[in-house]
Amino acid sequence: MMELLSPAGGFDSLIAAVQTGADAVYMGFGAFNARRSAKNFTDEEFASAVSYCHLRGVRVFLTLNTLLTDRELVQAADALKKACAMGVDAILVQDWGLLTLAREIVPDVPLHASTQMSLFTLGGANEAAALGMERVVLARELNRDEVREICAGCPAEIEIFIHGALCMCYSGQCEMSAVVGERSGNRGACAQPCRLPYGVDGPCRGGHPLSLKDANLSAYLGEMAEMGVACLKLEGRMKRPEYVAVITGIYRRLLDEKRRPTAEESRRLEQAFSRSGFTDGYWLGKKGPQMFGTRPENAPEPKELFAEARAQYENGRENRRIPVSLAIRVQAGKPVSLAVACQSNNGLMNVWAQGPVPETARSRALTAEELRERLSKTGGTVFTVEQFRAELDDGLMLPASVINGLRRDALEGLKQRLEQDWFLRRMSPWQKEELRQGRDPHVRRVLEAAALPEALFLVEADGAARKPLKAPAAHEPVLPEPLGCCVAVVGLDSVGQPLDDGHVHRSALVCAAAGQEPGSPVTPATLACLVEHPEGLFRNCPAGCRRLVFANKGDGPGALDAASEAAALSRSVAWFAGSAAQGWCVPLTAGAQRALGMEPFRDLPC
Repeated sequence: MMELLSPAGGFDSLIAAVQTGADAVYMGFGAFNARRSAKNFTDEEFASAVSYCHLRGVRVFLTLNTLLTDRELVQAADALKKACAMGVDAILVQDWGLLTLAREIVPDVPLHASTQMSLFTLGGANEAAALGMERVVLARELNRDEVREICAGCPAEIEIFIHGALCMCYSGQCEMSAVVGERSGNRGACAQPCRLPYGVDGPCRGGHPLSLKDANLSAYLGEMAEMGVACLKLEGRMKRPEYVAVITGIYRRLLDEKRRPTAEESRRLEQAFSRSGFTDGYWLGKKGPQMFGTRPENAPEPKELFAEARAQYENGRENRRIPVSLAIRVQAGKPVSLAVACQSNNGLMNVWAQGPVPETARSRALTAEELRERLSKTGGTVFTVEQFRAELDDGLMLPASVINGLRRDALEGLKQRLEQDWFLRRMSPWQKEELRQGRDPHVRRVLEAAALPEALFLVEADGAARKPLKAPAAHEPVLPEPLGCCVAVVGLDSVGQPLDDGHVHRSALVCAAAGQEPGSPVTPATLACLVEHPEGLFRNCPAGCRRLVFANKGDGPGALDAASEAAALSRSVAWFAGSAAQGWCVPLTAGAQRALGMEPFRDLPC
């Protein structure tokens, strides 16, 4: 299936594109993109946009596709690093210097050759591929035979513009804008001089001899699929969100249904925006005066069409829904538990949420149908319930607030895991292998570059979402090589708390490692199991590495006793207990006592 790539000039346009069927969006970030006058995105907005798209299975392409000066390279490098950290899926570039820079500082992010590179031959496309470009965006002026030749002979993916504005100058390489308007199109600030009226040897009489109609290649999608085109691109980062919604929605239907547009769909495309109609002259190789046209100054706004389009993406409505399965267990004397699951790139993904022990019904008892009705109200989220199962004892009740809270917590947990899953999905195979083996290549490069044998590097391998206890996910802990010592931290204030997501990070994994039921209390044995289990806290820890456990928050009542009991059950690892807040630590095992005399622990207070 060919990818449908839609424009996102601002957050509203991004939502419009995603909710009407885009497979990917392209958007600007910072000062270096070919549509600098679009709204574009701040750092926070861009991060939110990436998260929004990835949760819905939509890829994000960053446009850094303008020419740069030497003094701008530092700023451009910063934009590249930020985009990489935020999880961007690819970067479009025009500047050859930026291409080299990107290959050095963000080598794991795919690069796409922008149409601004003027790649209009098989030789040019192959050169871009040889330089590491995973995709080539061809010049808009190519005809069908030229596109077919490049698709057949180029190893890189091919992307073509299929709808939107055309530039009078080849691939946007316009000098006229800088001469007439003192604004360079190659710097993202085109003044659009081709849209102005011009006369010859006298005053202008309203002629627009340089204004091309917009392209509309909706009738040729099947032909493009047969050629092997990978991506179909819609132009319009300067257009309003309603326009984006209209054209994205129509092209989505055409691709899904493998057909040409109806007369009504063609009318809607023209109504959304056109310059006295559309042209397919470049694609057919039939260039001539029929390709030129203008948009009347007083062209009426298609209010009904745009209102219909807004209704598709406004008011929190979700058209990109993820089907989930829900299973709830409500039993007398036990905490209620809710499991939610969906398919992800790595197989079935599930999350648990737990609530209080249900009460005995005073009048009307809870029914399975009532549970289904409340738990299926996922409006405002990206999820929709397709399967439901309830294990419900007779004569029990739960407040509506508890049921709603369970649903909210479970779906939020699933959302976070899906976002994490997408981050792993976009990694290259070698990165995934590094993570699987517990090696972080970026940390390793730092260690190797430092070359300081006497230095001590402290690396945080994972986090616990502010919870006192956790179990590592599939990609955790991220351990560098070489590694001399690994310290697992457990919070003693977790002892006595229920094994649920409110008290324990990834409670389902903790239950699996400890062999306990969800909702059962955390005990010293739970801590010992997490330490000793092969999928526990020392997962991926290399052989020969010292393993230490620090039981934190030892200042609580009974905390040291609990830590001592856990240490006695886990004799293969050196245990310490203490309080990070108060600054003290004591050894609990013989191994811990020996460790105090070793580097780097000689100054450890005890």
